[in-house]
Parts: sequence; structure tokens; C-alpha cells
Amino acid sequence: MKMVTKKRKVLDGTHAEQFAALRQVSELTPAACRKVIGVLHEGQGKRTCARRQHSHAASFPCLRSLSVPGTEDATAIKVPCMSLPALIEAKVQACPLYKESLRRACQKHQGQLTLLCYADEVTGGNVLSAPQARKANLVYLSWLECPLLHLESQWLTASVCRSADIARMRGGMAGLVTSLLSFIKDECKHGFPIAWGSEDVDLIRIKETYLLADAEAIRSASGWKGSAGVKPCIHCLNVCALGKATGAEAHVDISSCDIARFWPQTSDSIAEAAGLLNNARTISEKKLLEKAL
Repeated sequence: MKMVTKKRKVLDGTHAEQFAALRQVSELTPAACRKVIGVLHEGQGKRTCARRQHSHAASFPCLRSLSVPGTEDATAIKVPCMSLPALIEAKVQACPLYKESLRRACQKHQGQLTLLCYADEVTGGNVLSAPQARKANLVYLSWLECPLLHLESQWLTASVCRSADIARMRGGMAGLVTSLLSFIKDECKHGFPIAWGSEDVDLIRIKETYLLADAEAIRSASGWKGSAGVKPCIHCLNVCALGKATGAEAHVDISSCDIARFWPQTSDSIAEAAGLLNNARTISEKKLLEKAL
């Protein structure tokens, strides 16, 4: 009786039932199962069991352009990026899963959401012999309050730029990330509406932005020094890395818990450091200043 039921599912069942029955044969891949269904239904079945809830939005109507200052002759470098409100609107219309998770996050937090900005470097082509000309940096965006951040479909690609172009930018990757986040801040400073239906609309406001990346990407995207640097904390002037404060007068180790001993960083001190770097006449002088600052 069980074999007869399986046979009927293959011959007379719906596309999904036929697909499930064929998948019980371990030698058949999902692609082969779809081909069998296509033969049975004269070409139909190519989209059998496709994950509609993970659909991705068409990005071209959302495409914008950034102008990042360059290092040579003050020539601006054009970088393609996405409009966040337009990209989210297109994603909500295309992906039911993203729409539902974002709608629940908006209702739970009254539209006050935290933007996640993830930067990473990729190289296209053969991973064993990847051409350096294809190396690029990507920036992805999502929301901290969304419950399914482990799914790839919950992240939106905001920008793609070749590493060769980033090397020509003033500040490198840090300059690109600064320009992108400034663009998003100006675009979303008053919030932006998202329509869930014909009459159901919410206003999304970005309350905070978190930058996520691995150690190397954080250094390049923020301009910070690594664990070997003498000043790992951007909020304080006199906090050194672990073991680096020995012999340095009025400086403390990063493991210190005495906050009263910290010297807070100010806008004036940052402007003074930036002025010293801009006035450096040679590359060696600039490197010495970067190490000291």
C-alpha cells in the first residue's frame, strides 16, 4: 500500500509532492528531480520547491553613487552604492520572510532600530589561485532587532568596490565606510516609511549603527591600530595595549579598571592630530607621526 501511494504521488500528485517523492531516491539530486518533473509536465517544474521566502530584490532601481575624495590631485572616485530606504522597500516587496521579521522588529521597538554594518573582503575566481585584480570590499546591512540574522537573506548588500580603487581613496577603506555611513545618515536622518500593506505603514528610525568585521577589516574600515599598537582605545588618550604602559608616564594599561585615570579624547585633540598628519612633508615623517599618535 505504501509503494502504491508513492507511485501515485509521482504520477498524479502536485509538483511539490512529486518532488518530495523523487527526493527519497538518494541517487537523485534536486536538479535531477526537477528535470524529471519537467519531463512529466512538458517543461514545467523548473521552480519546484523554490524558496520564495528567501527571494532577493532587484537592485538597479536602488542604485546610487558616492563621491569619495582621492589621494592624487584631489580627484573624486565614484563608488556605486544602494539607497537604504529604496533597497529595504524592494526587499520587503520581494521577500515575505524579510518583510515579516522586519515588521515584528518595528512593532516591538516602535520603529527605533539599530543598523548593523558588516564589511568584508572577497576575491572572485579560483580560491586556490585568486587573481588580485578581482579583490573587492563589500558592505552588508541588516538590523540588530531582527531575529533571523543567521540567514544570508536577511543581509542586504549596500556597496561593492574594488580594492584597487579603495587604495586610491583618501583614508582607504576607512574613507569609503565614512562616506557610505554619512550618505545613509543624510538619507535617513528623518526616518523613512515602510508600507506592509495598503494601509499599514511604519516609520523606521536608525537609533545607532554598529560596525561588524574581523580584526583586519576593523583596522582598515575604522583606521584603528591593531593589538600591537600603543593606543587601541579611540576614546582615551593615555590607554595603551596590554603591557605597553610600562615606563610610560601617566599612561595606563588597557586592563586597568580605574576610569578616573583615563584622559578622554576630545574633538580638539582629534583636530590637532589630523592637522599634524596633514602637514607631514614626507612619507617617513607621516609614518612616525602615525605611530606616535
